[in-house]
Amino acid sequence: MSAYAWGWLVVGGSALLLVFALGRLLRDWRAPLVKHLVGWCLLALAVAPAQIPRYTDELAPAIVVFFFESFLQRDGSPDAAGRILLAAGALGLVLGLAWHGLVRLLGRRTVA
Repeated sequence: MSAYAWGWLVVGGSALLLVFALGRLLRDWRAPLVKHLVGWCLLALAVAPAQIPRYTDELAPAIVVFFFESFLQRDGSPDAAGRILLAAGALGLVLGLAWHGLVRLLGRRTVA
């Protein structure tokens, strides 16, 4: 396995650990919809890939590319990464709503 693949495995694993830690931290919180939305949005934002502007064959997490191109590059172009982050955030909201609906649907069923 290449170093590039290992890097994406680390990013995905770290995002999952972040979501599980957040769920554990907020386990007593009484707003399950907000917990589901925040968890799925964080996961989607953390693993969304974006093309690195000057390296056409390489991908990096969109949030890293966005901040690097926005704040650290004098002539950076964060537009593509920003659009990807918006799409990932919207996908995270949809997945969070779907997950919340599924949890509520399955939670109402009783075993006879």
